[in-house]
Amino acid sequence: KTKKIKIVPTVNNVTASGFDSDRASLLIRNKDMFIDEIVQIAIDNDYSGWDLDLEEINKADREGYVLFVRDLAMRDRKS
Repeated sequence: KTKKIKIVPTVNNVTASGFDSDRASLLIRNKDMFIDEIVQIAIDNDYSGWDLDLEEINKADREGYVLFVRDLAMRDRKS
């Protein structure tokens, strides 16, 4: 019997020096384009979803991060 292994890659904001809040800000500010790209990557590679590991998010970006997660989840359900 063949088992299908679910692949769930991680999206993070890690650099060589640790978590980078500026990298997270860039992703959050460009969320629509980023969501389009990662949803297409998931479809093309038969991924089951994404593991989001964004840390050290600036206070000013927290609401945007919530919207990013919400929009990604809504888009993922449609795909």
